[in-house]
Amino acid sequence: MNTFSNLFLIFILLSQATSSLSKCHPEDKKILLQIKKELNNPTFLSSWEPHTDCCNFKWFGVSCSSLTNDHVTDLSISNVTLTSRFPPSIGNISYLRSLFIYDLPNLTGIIPESITKLTRLIYLTISETGVTGPIPKFTSQSKSLVNLDLSHNNLFGELPPLLYKLPSLSGILFNNNKLTGSIPRSYGYFNNSGVAALDLSYNNLSGKLPISLANLDIYLVELAYNKLEGDASMLFGSNKKTLVIDISGNNFEFDFGKIELSKTITTLDVSHNKIYGNFPMGMENVTFLNVSYNRLCGEIPKAVPVFLSEIAPSRIRGALNILFQLNVTIGILFANLVNYGTNKIKGGWGWRLSLGLAGIPALLLTLGAILVVDTPNSLIERGRTEEGKAVLKKIRGIDNVEPEFLELVEASRIAKEVKHPFRNLLKRKNHPQLVISVALQIFQQFTGINAIMFYAPVLFNTLGFKNDASLYSAVITGAVNVLSTIVSIYSVDKVGRRMLLLEAGVQMFLSQVVIAIILGIKVTDHSDNLSKGYAIFVVIMVCIYVSAFAWSIGPLGWLIPSETFPLETRSAGQSVTVCVNLLFTFVIAQAFLSMLCHFKFGIFLFFSGWVFMMSIFVFFLVPETKNIPIEEMIERVWKQHWFWKRFIEDDHDNEKIENADNCNFLF
Repeated sequence: MNTFSNLFLIFILLSQATSSLSKCHPEDKKILLQIKKELNNPTFLSSWEPHTDCCNFKWFGVSCSSLTNDHVTDLSISNVTLTSRFPPSIGNISYLRSLFIYDLPNLTGIIPESITKLTRLIYLTISETGVTGPIPKFTSQSKSLVNLDLSHNNLFGELPPLLYKLPSLSGILFNNNKLTGSIPRSYGYFNNSGVAALDLSYNNLSGKLPISLANLDIYLVELAYNKLEGDASMLFGSNKKTLVIDISGNNFEFDFGKIELSKTITTLDVSHNKIYGNFPMGMENVTFLNVSYNRLCGEIPKAVPVFLSEIAPSRIRGALNILFQLNVTIGILFANLVNYGTNKIKGGWGWRLSLGLAGIPALLLTLGAILVVDTPNSLIERGRTEEGKAVLKKIRGIDNVEPEFLELVEASRIAKEVKHPFRNLLKRKNHPQLVISVALQIFQQFTGINAIMFYAPVLFNTLGFKNDASLYSAVITGAVNVLSTIVSIYSVDKVGRRMLLLEAGVQMFLSQVVIAIILGIKVTDHSDNLSKGYAIFVVIMVCIYVSAFAWSIGPLGWLIPSETFPLETRSAGQSVTVCVNLLFTFVIAQAFLSMLCHFKFGIFLFFSGWVFMMSIFVFFLVPETKNIPIEEMIERVWKQHWFWKRFIEDDHDNEKIENADNCNFLF
């Protein structure tokens, strides 16, 4: 029983304390005896006897008031053993101000229309019973009603839209029923100075929230575990008086970082949605926070691939770079396991443990940043040549580094001549690296990894994993992700980047086409059931796809840009790479659900088409860079490529002409 119901029970007890001088009105006494009969004369109402007075604490749950000529004003009935239908005679107690019926799981039937006659009713609580049927329309006609608690029943149908017309209503508790439909637009027009709580959680409500809810300014808003979708940001606001917001277990999708929290909010649960972005400002007063199972994340340090490419020997540069990606995939797997485990902790404090454990890798990253050395490239570029040479000797493990050192010094000299790296990035000689880096980021997002991850819980649920489907999908795909990244570490410097990308292109293309065919034939708008055999086969295809992504475009989408840009544009090039990746991540996140609704199984064919284009692009335009020092990329890669060499040579000729013109001008 919730807090509001407890307050009403206290109100009843106080009312009884003020009625010690009252004597039961004969008409009400007769009605109460009829109610007892309708309830099958339960033993807990044994005090309801004709020869005793129903007031002055004589009858269980009954109180009267001398101000109403000794009429019964408050009635409370509660007993788990009672088996009966809802007594219709309750509507005849005309002076009733408080009706409190709770903890009666075997009380069945519908709420009778006779309650319409209770025009003086202030508190109506029918909770934790077996009553069914729609919410009676007469609840919108009780002008004196302050609290309406119909929670924990078997009520069905839609929400009554006219409740907002009740001028004194402060609490609306319809949670834990079987209500359907959408939230009426009129619910945004409650009297905010009166309404304190709106609890519609644990129903089957669906659709988008009406924009009018932006007008709602109440203390408690609970919409948890329905089927609501779309934007819920209108529930938040810096000037609102909200204390509690719980919208967990829906399909809400909005930018969490752009909302404004009220200064009064203490409890916030937005878990199990599709909310993205960063954490909002103004969370200093929040004492309970649950944001698990969303798309919220911090930014991965994308400078790491560049750092690793600069310090790694060319023969193992790919493996060391992808080692970074391996640790990312391991971190994702552990984070999913931690979130699942802490979500099972009773008492509501699991989110604190989950959030606190995130401090461990952050601490390790901080300590690592203190111990890590600058790269030789960075030190030489900043004029600290001797330190750069010493670091180069240390990371290479030999003393004779003079040839490589001189190459770095020359690259640094050229880099210092570049005053505007982003402008220089657009020069013709940098077009090959820029085009490949941008294209790889686009292909990385459009190969369909989001579609596979979206479908994984549904597919595993079909296999019979039920409530643990999200755990199994996270563990299985996460484990495949980790193992396949290890394969990439082992093979990237042996078979090369191109071979991994081309092989994975075939693997991803075939697996997505197979998934599309099976879902297209076996899953329709009227049936979402796969046989166990087909479901197992689809899960295998999912794992085949994830493995191909994890040893190819996943890590190589970051490795290739980090090792191909020359020193003078490397930082600018990596910045553009990250920007393009985040841009198309945003595009996919915004468009995916609409595409899924329109394309259905065809979305896998859409993504497989992009995989095919990626493979063609790689085959003709992406050169092999394995075992080649990054300072020698221009001479050994770009000038040797059948297509890209014209950009390098033409630009080199233009530079010679410009230099000649300058010489003629000077002399």
